[in-house]
Amino acid sequence: MRVEGRGRSRLPAAGHAFLAQILTLSAMFALQIVVALYMQRVLGYGALDTGLAMLPAAVAIGGMAVGVAVLSTLAARRTEELLSAGESAASALTGGYHLAFGIAAALLGAAFAVALVVLRQPGRVRRG
Repeated sequence: MRVEGRGRSRLPAAGHAFLAQILTLSAMFALQIVVALYMQRVLGYGALDTGLAMLPAAVAIGGMAVGVAVLSTLAARRTEELLSAGESAASALTGGYHLAFGIAAALLGAAFAVALVVLRQPGRVRRG
């Protein structure tokens, strides 16, 4: 079965997505530079203090990279299992990534729950 295109290539859409990704990553990098300069020039932090203050963000970025690698591995393994069970390629891919997205959503929900518990300060009343 062959599906004809509608005269539009997918390349321009992929190019726009690539451009959006480049702009987003550039903005994130620039923000880290500006925050470091702000901490040193305005707040008066030294280089070591600035680096230590920004360390949690670097650890979080590294953790996300490891998380994506683990979830991709789980999705690929599940896809292979579904293919060997006789599922179609599209169904197997959908099932594999359905598992990865489910795990990611559960972890995100757990992180929000932990944040709500940690950030909540009982007994503190704001008067104004």
